[in-house]
Amino acid sequence: MKDAAGNALAADRTWTFTTAAAQPVQSPIAAKAESLNGALGAATTPEVYGLKDNGGYQCFERGCIMYSPASGAHVTLGAIRAKWATTGFENGPLGYPVTDEIGGLKDGGVFQNYQGGAIIFSPATGANITMGPIREKWASTGFENGALGYPVSDVVGGLRDGGAFQNYQRGAIIYSPATGAHISIGAIREKWASTGYENGRLGYPVTDEIGGLKDGGVFQNYERGAIIYSPATGAHISIGAIRDRWAATGFENGRLGYPVTDDIGGLKNGGVFQNYQAAPSFGLLRPGPRFP
Repeated sequence: MKDAAGNALAADRTWTFTTAAAQPVQSPIAAKAESLNGALGAATTPEVYGLKDNGGYQCFERGCIMYSPASGAHVTLGAIRAKWATTGFENGPLGYPVTDEIGGLKDGGVFQNYQGGAIIFSPATGANITMGPIREKWASTGFENGALGYPVSDVVGGLRDGGAFQNYQRGAIIYSPATGAHISIGAIREKWASTGYENGRLGYPVTDEIGGLKDGGVFQNYERGAIIYSPATGAHISIGAIRDRWAATGFENGRLGYPVTDDIGGLKNGGVFQNYQAAPSFGLLRPGPRFP
């Protein structure tokens, strides 16, 4: 045998080629578990499949890994997992997790996102579900860093006309399909509560609070009227024919100023009045029906 240059080789040589054995394909659950370097502890179940949307799971000493082709493989554990369990796991309204838990929030908070919303936890408030239009409104305030703070309840439905609400550390968000989601806080919320919330004569809020009024005033509009507040006069209801008349004077910027009472009924022939800042016992009167 000769080499490429035509020189004779000292001896014939034989080359043997080998192919590496095919490596088994690692499942997404196994790959996720390996990436955690044992943080979940030893496996307590095998990988189990047959869940909704071709999903599967495997549980470990300190939590589980959930997987579906659409959402990927994510860790679920602790108080957030316990709350998710109450919804029916992947079969409930939240669906599969789409992130692991994410910490570093204010006051030790943690959250996890799901296909249909999120669960957020803090040591002071526990784990609560946040989803839909109410979550979107909360997001617009800055989530837990905003004026409302953390949720202290889940979204609670069953209100009139398909309404729902969620309570927070410093107020609430209330929603109905007809009026959308609006923030309810502070002195104006307390006054609205005294009317019976959405079941009272004002109905649902149709705006958030709107500030920037004279002397630090704030107002919020409702389906059938408004509540107006200033530090000097407190929160008072403004509704109906008396509100229309007050509007004609320029609201709080007119000669009457802010209301200092709600509208007060019980007058002869069904009459009602409301007092304003302009002078003691000076207000607007809605006459009752006239009789011959």
